[in-house]
Amino acid sequence: MKRFVSALVVLGLSLALAFPLAAQDKDAAKKDAAKDPAKVGDKSDAAKDPAKTDAVKKDAKTDAVKKDAPKTDAAKKDAPADKKAEKKANKAAAKGKAGAGQIAFPKGVEGITDEQQAKLEQLREKYGPALKALQQKNAALLTDEQKKARAESQKKNKTEGKKGKEAQAAVEAALNLSADQKDKMAAVKKEQAALNKEVQAAILSILTDDQKAKLAAAKPAKKPAEKKPDAAKTDKKPTDKKAEAAKDAKAADEKAVKEAKDAAAKKAAEDKKDK
Repeated sequence: MKRFVSALVVLGLSLALAFPLAAQDKDAAKKDAAKDPAKVGDKSDAAKDPAKTDAVKKDAKTDAVKKDAPKTDAAKKDAPADKKAEKKANKAAAKGKAGAGQIAFPKGVEGITDEQQAKLEQLREKYGPALKALQQKNAALLTDEQKKARAESQKKNKTEGKKGKEAQAAVEAALNLSADQKDKMAAVKKEQAALNKEVQAAILSILTDDQKAKLAAAKPAKKPAEKKPDAAKTDKKPTDKKAEAAKDAKAADEKAVKEAKDAAAKKAAEDKKDK
């Protein structure tokens, strides 16, 4: 009986201690709810269904990806646009440097240094304006109608696959230049050839001996022009010069003898006639 009473006393004390602690926890929870109700809702939802919290996290990630996706797509679209813009800018810069397109290292040259490139830029500054001036001078000789005809002819040549001399002949036919235009264009062309020759010599002077040697080795060797055999010469057999000289002398002697006989016969006929 004493043991039973002791157990009841212990149980009563335990309950008395537990109730105040539970009340304190409730008060603390109420205070937290008053400060941030969302936290309490999130904790209760997470406690009720952990799967929902995982779904919420996944949804948040997908929303973030979706938000970033337009940015990445825009970046991808902007990248090619930036490259195109850069390409256009480079072309514009090349056009801005008068005649820059004609002043360049030959194809196949390797190992161009920064110093060599800087020297090439100096040549462009030096010769570029003069080359452009000659181009403009040549273009000024054509009328608007001739320029249009040239553009149409070049387009037609490209469509029909005409190249080289055939294409050039087609363009010249379309231009229908006057004699005065031809003379003036020939003079400009001569100036251009002389200036281009000077430019090429200046470019080669920038290259090293090794670069020049490799460039020369890379060029295909020109085939010598095949000479057509002369039919008259091929038919003749090789003859002895002495024999030919003797034959010619004999023919001359025979001719002289014949002329002498003819003269004597003529004189005899005249003398007989006089008698």
